[in-house]
Amino acid sequence: MPQPSGKFPNQNTLKFILTFLFVFLIGLQVRLFPLQNYSPEIYNERASLYVVSKLKEKVAERINQQYPGISPTDRIFLNKKMFDEIFHRERDNLRKSINTIRQEMAKENPAEKKYPYLLASDSYYYLYLTQQLVDTGRISDQVKGSKYFHKLMLAPEGFWEPITLHPYSGYFVYKVMKIFNPSVSLMVAVSFANIVLMGIILFLFMILCRTLNFTWLTTLIGSVFFILAPIYVKRSVFAWYDNDAYNILFPILTLLFLWLGFKHIRQPRRLLAFSILSALSLCLYSFFWQGWIFLLSIIFISSLMVMAYQRFYLKDVPVGKSSLKFIGILFLLTLLLITLAFGMKDFLELFKDGWKALSNFLTPQLSIWPDLYISVGELHRASLNQMIELTGGYFVFAVSILGIMAAVFNLIKKNEERYPVLITLTVLFVLSIKLTLGAQRFALLCTVPAALLFIYGLENLISVTKKIAASFLPKPSNHQ
Repeated sequence: MPQPSGKFPNQNTLKFILTFLFVFLIGLQVRLFPLQNYSPEIYNERASLYVVSKLKEKVAERINQQYPGISPTDRIFLNKKMFDEIFHRERDNLRKSINTIRQEMAKENPAEKKYPYLLASDSYYYLYLTQQLVDTGRISDQVKGSKYFHKLMLAPEGFWEPITLHPYSGYFVYKVMKIFNPSVSLMVAVSFANIVLMGIILFLFMILCRTLNFTWLTTLIGSVFFILAPIYVKRSVFAWYDNDAYNILFPILTLLFLWLGFKHIRQPRRLLAFSILSALSLCLYSFFWQGWIFLLSIIFISSLMVMAYQRFYLKDVPVGKSSLKFIGILFLLTLLLITLAFGMKDFLELFKDGWKALSNFLTPQLSIWPDLYISVGELHRASLNQMIELTGGYFVFAVSILGIMAAVFNLIKKNEERYPVLITLTVLFVLSIKLTLGAQRFALLCTVPAALLFIYGLENLISVTKKIAASFLPKPSNHQ
């Protein structure tokens, strides 16, 4: 049999590339909506004035035709009354007309078109830090342990803020874009940062799906639902420069390394390699989000459950010991890396700040300044319905719950080798829902477990459906 020449990618690689490109282009199209449909505010004002003036002209013509001898006073009254009635009745059509005319004006004057400003106030906070990187090569002149001094925070005194590497993402995108367009502005460049991260996140998500042996069909369907989750679209759209995406990136990366570690739990070298990679992922996460300790807590809780399942239900003592070694190395190395990164003095303070941040999100307290937890809408409590809608809708949620039920059933039957990641996903999903009900922004943490449990549930649903369908089909008869 002839061997592959190596000139073309193998079938699985080609499927991966095509699936990735298909889903990525869908996500890209949605996220570039603000850019594709943007025109300067002046065109919106001109288009609005034009449509309103045309509507007034038509109203005046109709009144002249229907009431030619009416008095000036009555004419003014009828003009206003008829205009208000038509305006309220046809408001949707009027908005469409304004939008169409606005876009036509922008096309006729392409030289005047500008890019939209960044979305949300936090984007400008990170834009300032990125500008500091461009100007000085650092986000602040003063960095101590896990914090840096922000001279504009709590002005005029300044404030020691938790360190963040998010501005480096925008800085990298800016430097790459300048190669192709030297005149690109920093604000325009960083507007693409979360879209670049979206591509990286999707790539890792699909690798995790394939490593978990999900089929190509369910990987495709799950990836589309994942990349279009409303809360994720909202927080990765063009011109959004906040740091939300890392709450998807690092859980996926850590889950990938965790699963690979458990998958090769009987191989000491690979066990050690993936425990190191998991620890590095968690340590790096702490540079991007204060609440990184939440993920560490999830791993701790789920690992205890995994080892209890191995020891008391599967009765597999050797695997239980290897798992204890794997998790032990992971935790000790994570603590060691964080100590080395931030210093012994900041070690306990980093944990304290992380828990304090999560606590403040869940039980906000009044403060003199800034009144963050009351004024920011995304930190308000979310209902279960809101949480479901933000993470993909009722279909995704229902199939995700089905995935949990299928996981429990298969674990009881001892018929699921992926139990470590299924247990971790379930714990992450349940506790993320708890956080989301306390503050809407944490719906983002639900997207990864919801999407993966959705795929698992979908695979089990398809399998059961096939078995039921097969039971109704006539069995082939054996002819001698």
